[in-house]
Amino acid sequence: MTGINSTLDIARQALLANQYALSVTGQNIANAGNTNYSRQLVEFNSSGSVLLGGLVFGTGVDVSKIRSACDSTLVGLMSNQQSVLSAYDEKATNLNYIQDAFSLDTGNALDTLMSQFWNSWSELSNTPAGTAERSSVVENGKSVTTQLSTMDENLRQLSTTIDDKLKVAVDSINTITGQIDQTNKSIVAMEVQNSATANDLRDKRTALVNQLSGLLDISTYEQSDGSLL
Repeated sequence: MTGINSTLDIARQALLANQYALSVTGQNIANAGNTNYSRQLVEFNSSGSVLLGGLVFGTGVDVSKIRSACDSTLVGLMSNQQSVLSAYDEKATNLNYIQDAFSLDTGNALDTLMSQFWNSWSELSNTPAGTAERSSVVENGKSVTTQLSTMDENLRQLSTTIDDKLKVAVDSINTITGQIDQTNKSIVAMEVQNSATANDLRDKRTALVNQLSGLLDISTYEQSDGSLL
């Protein structure tokens, strides 16, 4: 029924709903510098209506949901692209190392040394008895073998470095997947029991998935209970 009590109750509900909204705004401001936090939005809906004397009266407003402002589809696409970016970054790092190992931009480049070596043989063929020509062949041959040895050592070092990185990556993957599994369980427990979206836990899980996508080529799928595969 309408009256002063109904009016006051509507006002009370409105104040309470907007107090919730202010709390969410405060949470957004507090996490403005948190890169692993997604802004949250409050959704309001009418708390219903009553029919009195042939007229329909509203009964106030309620907070129906507090949701993340991020689009889950876009977040998933970004994680997938992070995998691609990380793969290209790692490939570029290794290729740059190989370029340095082959000394392609220096006077010790293998193709330069080989050209000098074959040229010295050509000169020796023209002057077989020439002491200088013979010495040139020997010295250029030594330069080639020295450079090949250096390249071999550099490539072995690269292989060792990659192996060490893989060991560290495997340990990180095991740790992160364990954390994702635990966060999944917490999200499911909170959302099933309280029928509310666990926004902060979902942000934590997204951050973990982003870390994992930097180590592996992954795809994710959210199940109906909120857990992520």
